[in-house]
Amino acid sequence: MKVLIFLPHKFYLKKIAGITFLKRIVNELIKAKIYDIFVLSNLIPNDNNSNSVIKIVKKKSDIKEVLGEKYILIDLPAVFDHEFIQDFIRKNPEDIKSFSSVIQGNYKGIFIPIYTEKEIKKAEKALIKSLRKPHDTLISKYLNRPISLFVSSLLMNTKITPNMITIFVVIIGLLASFIMVLKPDYYGGLIGGILFHLSSVLDGCDGEIARLKYQTSKIGVWLDNIGDELTNFVFIGAVGIYNSTYYKNEIFFKTSLLFMLIFLVSKIMQYFLIIKGYKKEDIAQFDIETEKIKKGLIKKIVNFFVSIAKVVARNDFFALSMMIAGITSLFNIAQIIIGLVVTGLFIGVVIEFIKIIFGAKNEKN
Repeated sequence: MKVLIFLPHKFYLKKIAGITFLKRIVNELIKAKIYDIFVLSNLIPNDNNSNSVIKIVKKKSDIKEVLGEKYILIDLPAVFDHEFIQDFIRKNPEDIKSFSSVIQGNYKGIFIPIYTEKEIKKAEKALIKSLRKPHDTLISKYLNRPISLFVSSLLMNTKITPNMITIFVVIIGLLASFIMVLKPDYYGGLIGGILFHLSSVLDGCDGEIARLKYQTSKIGVWLDNIGDELTNFVFIGAVGIYNSTYYKNEIFFKTSLLFMLIFLVSKIMQYFLIIKGYKKEDIAQFDIETEKIKKGLIKKIVNFFVSIAKVVARNDFFALSMMIAGITSLFNIAQIIIGLVVTGLFIGVVIEFIKIIFGAKNEKN
């Protein structure tokens, strides 16, 4: 399918949610698997991020020769997503599918005409709202995500990149651990718990900005994943040191070392499966399946720990628990929670690891 963009030049470089209108159109068309993109213009729009894929048609008389009889005509300035364009194609069998002639239909996705600043603001709000993930847990959906989306809405028109946000979030998380070790009293625990939860909340912003401004990359995904693991790993140790000093009992530090080891082994197995291509690069979507386990007490026990593993993989429950522990001065209980989540994570990952690795070997044999 070919697309012809025929709009007044003033719209091409107008910025919407931090990027030019032309770049947003081109990227959504590509996400819809449309790669033959033409612009009717005497001037090449000065957008380096779009020029590499668009082709220029300088005169109206050349349209038929270049595009033929079948194409989509974008002759109406509008913010839309790939879901809309796919539905638009399905519901319009005409050879020339013009935005302006059939736009009154009912379509999926986002479609908002933009002529005024008010309409641009409306489009930006819709784009921000679309950043919610379907696999968000209840904590993320109702607590973390509203905050991170608000912050992302403030950052989208700046030059701050997703990787900058990731590094900033990691620094906050490590600072939480540093404060708890340096100041092992109520206020140190309070500040540490709040900062650790804050790092979890803001951790959503890098992905939101990346999706909003088409800045996703493998490096960004890995930086985000490794940053999260480092923050959690260090914080587990910091809680042990904090409790050992606060309660004057070395057993807390010794158990934290054990929990750190269990956490590390679990993550090594997870990343082994990711690197080998058995799992998605986004570790938040690391699924653990137990369907093949026979029914009975064993399956109930496994499902209990796997459910914990799925929670900790999302990190939001873990971080919220640590903030509550800081507020209530109950980091001794928090260490028990840490033990449960790392044990649940370990059991779930071991089950998945064995199932995948032995399953792969059986298929080869």
